[in-house]
Amino acid sequence: MEQIEILYSQDLRCKIKNSNAEYITIDAPEGFSGSSQAMSPTDLLVSSLGCCMFMLMALVVKKHGINLLNCRLIASKQVYEPPNRRIAKIALDFYIPQEISHEKKKLLEESIYNCPVQQSLHPDIKYEANFHYEKTILKHCKKCRIPLTGLWYNWFISKVFGVRPSQNDPELCNKCAEEG
Repeated sequence: MEQIEILYSQDLRCKIKNSNAEYITIDAPEGFSGSSQAMSPTDLLVSSLGCCMFMLMALVVKKHGINLLNCRLIASKQVYEPPNRRIAKIALDFYIPQEISHEKKKLLEESIYNCPVQQSLHPDIKYEANFHYEKTILKHCKKCRIPLTGLWYNWFISKVFGVRPSQNDPELCNKCAEEG
């Protein structure tokens, strides 16, 4: 049986890890006397559900030539108020940045219903899954292949890493252009 180590640190905060990973910090939400400085246990549960579904999708689509690179999932949860404090509903919005055939869409969308995480959750939790297919042309750096357009670029790459198209050569990112 796989073991997960959980360490209680302080102030309603735990650190968890399995044998192959670094520690992840879990924090109680503010509404439960925590500080909300890290993911809550229910955030982690919903994230685990989304990751499991993405992995199942990847297994299915690999055989059919669909690339999930730059796909994203926005997951949200609704929690009952005390005293029945538990997840009532999980909404999952999958954003697929490409047009695919109706047949492949069906394969992709049906793959999430074999998720072992979902099958392990309370049967009263309501689920809503929506798929959004976005017709976009993503531009990548011709050297390192990092996205220079699209949602992943706008929401993460440009903000966290400071990567942007080079002013001298728009087919390169600013980091690759600096390297020469």
